[in-house]
Amino acid sequence: VYLEYNDSKVNDVMTHGGMAEIIFSPAGDMSKWYLTGLLNWLESDLDYLDYTSATLHAGYLLRRNLRIVTEFTQTFSGTSYGKVSAGFISAF
Repeated sequence: VYLEYNDSKVNDVMTHGGMAEIIFSPAGDMSKWYLTGLLNWLESDLDYLDYTSATLHAGYLLRRNLRIVTEFTQTFSGTSYGKVSAGFISAF
């Protein structure tokens, strides 16, 4: 990997991380609603690449191909902040 960082060339950068997701659907694939949780974690020798966040997502199935969703994500790296999203998803 070749990167430029603060006007110097960086040849070797060690980066590692992971993610985990959990899905809760009370009636399995017959549920009208579901919850998901997601964790993201990334650490690198270059501090500006470090990233950690957690997301909670809730959805409700209106029809087979139409659902209402809402989501909250909290980012813990750098300046910590949260964001909220809401909307609907369709597929035809």
